[in-house]
Amino acid sequence: MRALDGFLDLIYPPRCLVCESWEEPLLCSECVAQFALVPEPVCVVCGHPSEPERVCRLCDAAADQWGGWAFTRARAAGRHVGGLRYGLHLLKYRGKESLAEPLGAWLAQRCLTEFFPEPLFDAVVAMPLSARKRRVRGYNQAELLARPLAEQLTLPLLPAEAFIRVRAEQSQMRLGADQRLANLSPDDFAVADPSGIADRRLLLLDDVMTTGATLHCAATALRKAGAAQVEAVTLSRAF
Repeated sequence: MRALDGFLDLIYPPRCLVCESWEEPLLCSECVAQFALVPEPVCVVCGHPSEPERVCRLCDAAADQWGGWAFTRARAAGRHVGGLRYGLHLLKYRGKESLAEPLGAWLAQRCLTEFFPEPLFDAVVAMPLSARKRRVRGYNQAELLARPLAEQLTLPLLPAEAFIRVRAEQSQMRLGADQRLANLSPDDFAVADPSGIADRRLLLLDDVMTTGATLHCAATALRKAGAAQVEAVTLSRAF
Protein backbone atom coordinates (compact mmCIF):
# COMPACT_ATOMS: atom_id res chain seq x y z
CA MET A 1 0.00 0.00 0.00
CA ARG A 2 2.81 2.45 0.86
CA ALA A 3 4.53 1.63 -2.42
CA LEU A 4 1.29 2.35 -4.26
CA ASP A 5 0.90 5.65 -2.39
CA GLY A 6 4.43 6.62 -3.38
CA PHE A 7 3.77 5.76 -7.01
CA LEU A 8 0.55 7.81 -7.01
CA ASP A 9 2.40 10.75 -5.46
CA LEU A 10 4.76 10.76 -8.44
CA ILE A 11 1.83 10.94 -10.86
CA TYR A 12 -0.42 13.13 -8.72
CA PRO A 13 1.85 15.00 -6.29
CA PRO A 14 0.12 15.89 -3.01
CA ARG A 15 -0.79 19.54 -2.72
CA CYS A 16 -2.36 21.92 -0.25
CA LEU A 17 -6.12 21.43 -0.35
CA VAL A 18 -6.77 25.05 0.65
CA CYS A 19 -4.58 27.07 -1.74
CA GLU A 20 -3.78 24.18 -4.16
CA SER A 21 -0.05 24.91 -4.14
CA TRP A 22 2.24 21.96 -4.89
CA GLU A 23 4.79 22.83 -2.21
CA GLU A 24 3.30 20.92 0.71
CA PRO A 25 0.58 18.27 1.07
CA LEU A 26 -2.87 18.74 2.60
CA LEU A 27 -2.33 22.08 4.35
CA CYS A 28 0.70 24.26 3.63
CA SER A 29 2.56 26.35 6.20
CA GLU A 30 1.74 29.56 4.30
CA CYS A 31 -2.01 28.93 4.61
CA VAL A 32 -1.63 28.19 8.33
CA ALA A 33 0.40 31.37 8.80
CA GLN A 34 -2.42 33.37 7.23
CA PHE A 35 -5.19 31.99 9.46
CA ALA A 36 -6.77 34.99 11.19
CA LEU A 37 -6.69 34.81 14.98
CA VAL A 38 -9.42 36.13 17.25
CA PRO A 39 -8.32 39.69 18.04
CA GLU A 40 -7.31 40.49 21.59
CA PRO A 41 -8.57 41.38 24.09
CA VAL A 42 -11.27 38.77 24.49
CA CYS A 43 -13.96 38.08 27.06
CA VAL A 44 -12.44 36.23 29.98
CA VAL A 45 -15.28 33.70 29.88
CA CYS A 46 -16.43 32.97 26.32
CA GLY A 47 -13.49 34.33 24.30
CA HIS A 48 -15.50 36.81 22.24
CA PRO A 49 -13.67 40.06 21.42
CA SER A 50 -14.39 42.36 24.32
CA GLU A 51 -13.03 45.10 26.54
CA PRO A 52 -10.07 44.05 28.70
CA GLU A 53 -10.97 41.90 31.72
CA ARG A 54 -14.68 42.21 30.99
CA VAL A 55 -17.42 39.73 30.22
CA CYS A 56 -19.14 40.45 26.90
CA ARG A 57 -22.68 40.97 25.65
CA LEU A 58 -22.99 37.26 24.81
CA CYS A 59 -22.22 36.36 28.40
CA ASP A 60 -24.75 38.93 29.58
CA ALA A 61 -27.33 37.36 27.25
CA ALA A 62 -26.44 33.87 28.55
CA ALA A 63 -26.94 35.10 32.10
CA ASP A 64 -30.40 36.40 31.19
CA GLN A 65 -31.33 33.27 29.23
CA TRP A 66 -29.87 30.46 31.34
CA GLY A 67 -28.33 32.02 34.42
CA GLY A 68 -24.90 31.78 32.79
CA TRP A 69 -22.97 29.36 30.62
CA ALA A 70 -22.74 25.67 31.50
CA PHE A 71 -19.11 25.71 30.34
CA THR A 72 -16.47 27.37 32.51
CA ARG A 73 -14.57 28.91 29.62
CA ALA A 74 -14.53 28.82 25.80
CA ARG A 75 -11.80 29.67 23.33
CA ALA A 76 -11.42 29.50 19.53
CA ALA A 77 -8.21 28.91 17.61
CA GLY A 78 -9.04 31.42 14.87
CA ARG A 79 -11.63 33.54 13.12
CA HIS A 80 -14.11 31.89 10.78
CA VAL A 81 -12.83 33.76 7.74
CA GLY A 82 -10.46 33.25 4.80
CA GLY A 83 -8.43 30.08 4.52
CA LEU A 84 -9.57 28.68 7.86
CA ARG A 85 -13.22 28.99 6.91
CA TYR A 86 -12.55 27.45 3.49
CA GLY A 87 -10.54 24.59 4.98
CA LEU A 88 -13.32 23.79 7.42
CA HIS A 89 -15.86 23.98 4.59
CA LEU A 90 -13.82 21.41 2.65
CA LEU A 91 -13.69 19.17 5.70
CA LYS A 92 -17.40 19.39 6.51
CA TYR A 93 -19.08 19.55 3.13
CA ARG A 94 -16.60 18.35 0.48
CA GLY A 95 -15.47 15.11 2.08
CA LYS A 96 -11.87 16.23 2.66
CA GLU A 97 -11.47 14.21 5.86
CA SER A 98 -7.67 14.30 5.56
CA LEU A 99 -7.74 18.01 6.51
CA ALA A 100 -8.87 17.11 10.03
CA GLU A 101 -5.37 15.96 11.02
CA PRO A 102 -3.46 19.21 10.24
CA LEU A 103 -6.35 21.43 11.36
CA GLY A 104 -6.70 19.50 14.61
CA ALA A 105 -2.94 19.65 15.16
CA TRP A 106 -2.98 23.43 14.67
CA LEU A 107 -5.83 23.70 17.15
CA ALA A 108 -3.86 21.59 19.62
CA GLN A 109 -0.84 23.87 19.34
CA ARG A 110 -3.02 26.91 19.93
CA CYS A 111 -4.38 25.20 23.04
CA LEU A 112 -0.95 24.32 24.37
CA THR A 113 0.66 27.70 23.70
CA GLU A 114 -2.24 30.10 24.30
CA PHE A 115 -5.28 28.63 26.02
CA PHE A 116 -4.31 25.69 28.23
CA PRO A 117 -0.51 25.61 28.65
CA GLU A 118 -1.03 23.27 31.60
CA PRO A 119 -4.29 21.54 30.72
CA LEU A 120 -6.11 20.23 33.76
CA PHE A 121 -8.54 17.90 32.01
CA ASP A 122 -9.36 14.25 32.31
CA ALA A 123 -10.65 13.70 28.77
CA VAL A 124 -11.63 15.29 25.46
CA VAL A 125 -15.19 14.95 24.17
CA ALA A 126 -16.29 15.81 20.62
CA MET A 127 -19.56 17.56 19.84
CA PRO A 128 -21.82 14.80 18.50
CA LEU A 129 -23.86 14.77 15.31
CA SER A 130 -27.31 13.27 15.05
CA ALA A 131 -27.42 9.78 13.58
CA ARG A 132 -29.12 11.15 10.46
CA LYS A 133 -26.55 13.84 9.79
CA ARG A 134 -23.66 11.47 10.50
CA ARG A 135 -25.15 8.92 8.11
CA VAL A 136 -25.48 11.53 5.35
CA ARG A 137 -22.00 13.02 5.89
CA GLY A 138 -20.31 9.74 6.67
CA TYR A 139 -18.32 11.09 9.62
CA ASN A 140 -18.35 13.65 12.42
CA GLN A 141 -15.88 16.44 11.67
CA ALA A 142 -15.62 17.39 15.37
CA GLU A 143 -14.60 13.84 16.21
CA LEU A 144 -11.93 13.87 13.49
CA LEU A 145 -10.56 17.18 14.81
CA ALA A 146 -10.62 15.86 18.38
CA ARG A 147 -8.29 12.95 17.64
CA PRO A 148 -5.08 14.96 17.04
CA LEU A 149 -6.12 17.38 19.80
CA ALA A 150 -6.44 14.58 22.35
CA GLU A 151 -3.20 12.98 21.15
CA GLN A 152 -1.14 16.16 21.49
CA LEU A 153 -2.70 17.00 24.87
CA THR A 154 -2.05 13.36 25.91
CA LEU A 155 -5.67 12.95 26.96
CA PRO A 156 -8.15 10.16 26.25
CA LEU A 157 -10.90 10.89 23.73
CA LEU A 158 -14.32 9.73 24.87
CA PRO A 159 -15.79 7.23 22.38
CA ALA A 160 -18.47 8.54 20.03
CA GLU A 161 -21.15 6.38 21.63
CA ALA A 162 -20.52 7.92 25.06
CA PHE A 163 -22.07 11.28 24.17
CA ILE A 164 -24.78 11.37 21.52
CA ARG A 165 -27.22 13.74 19.89
CA VAL A 166 -30.74 12.40 20.20
CA ARG A 167 -32.58 15.01 18.12
CA ALA A 168 -31.80 15.66 14.48
CA GLU A 169 -30.43 19.19 14.45
CA GLN A 170 -31.52 21.77 11.94
CA SER A 171 -28.87 23.78 10.14
CA GLN A 172 -27.78 26.80 12.20
CA MET A 173 -26.02 28.54 9.32
CA ARG A 174 -28.77 30.98 8.33
CA LEU A 175 -30.37 31.45 11.74
CA GLY A 176 -30.15 34.59 13.84
CA ALA A 177 -29.15 34.52 17.50
CA ASP A 178 -32.73 34.21 18.82
CA GLN A 179 -33.56 31.49 16.30
CA ARG A 180 -30.42 29.57 17.24
CA LEU A 181 -31.48 29.58 20.87
CA ALA A 182 -34.96 28.33 19.99
CA ASN A 183 -33.45 25.62 17.78
CA LEU A 184 -31.46 24.05 20.62
CA SER A 185 -32.07 22.38 23.96
CA PRO A 186 -29.91 20.46 26.45
CA ASP A 187 -32.39 17.61 25.92
CA ASP A 188 -30.99 17.28 22.39
CA PHE A 189 -27.97 15.53 23.95
CA ALA A 190 -27.63 12.38 26.04
CA VAL A 191 -24.85 10.62 27.93
CA ALA A 192 -24.99 6.88 27.35
CA ASP A 193 -23.03 5.92 30.47
CA PRO A 194 -22.84 8.59 33.21
CA SER A 195 -20.16 6.60 35.06
CA GLY A 196 -17.73 7.52 32.28
CA ILE A 197 -18.51 11.22 32.78
CA ALA A 198 -19.00 11.58 36.53
CA ASP A 199 -16.47 13.78 38.34
CA ARG A 200 -14.34 14.23 35.21
CA ARG A 201 -13.00 17.54 33.90
CA LEU A 202 -13.86 17.60 30.21
CA LEU A 203 -12.61 19.58 27.23
CA LEU A 204 -15.52 19.84 24.78
CA LEU A 205 -14.56 20.37 21.13
CA ASP A 206 -16.69 21.71 18.30
CA ASP A 207 -15.74 23.02 14.87
CA VAL A 208 -17.28 26.52 14.99
CA MET A 209 -18.63 28.77 17.76
CA THR A 210 -21.08 31.56 16.94
CA THR A 211 -23.45 32.44 19.78
CA GLY A 212 -22.25 29.68 22.11
CA ALA A 213 -25.72 28.14 22.36
CA THR A 214 -24.70 24.70 21.04
CA LEU A 215 -21.71 24.50 23.37
CA HIS A 216 -23.89 25.59 26.29
CA CYS A 217 -26.57 22.96 25.64
CA ALA A 218 -23.99 20.19 25.21
CA ALA A 219 -22.12 21.30 28.34
CA THR A 220 -25.40 21.38 30.27
CA ALA A 221 -26.06 17.74 29.36
CA LEU A 222 -22.53 16.76 30.40
CA ARG A 223 -22.84 18.62 33.70
CA LYS A 224 -26.21 16.99 34.41
CA ALA A 225 -24.54 13.63 33.83
CA GLY A 226 -22.06 14.46 36.57
CA ALA A 227 -19.09 16.10 34.84
CA ALA A 228 -17.12 18.13 37.36
CA GLN A 229 -16.25 20.83 34.83
CA VAL A 230 -16.59 21.50 31.12
CA GLU A 231 -14.38 23.87 29.14
CA ALA A 232 -14.89 24.38 25.43
CA VAL A 233 -12.63 24.92 22.45
CA THR A 234 -13.45 25.34 18.78
CA LEU A 235 -11.40 25.47 15.61
CA SER A 236 -12.95 28.80 14.58
CA ARG A 237 -15.15 31.59 15.85
CA ALA A 238 -17.77 33.40 13.75
CA PHE A 239 -18.66 36.96 14.73
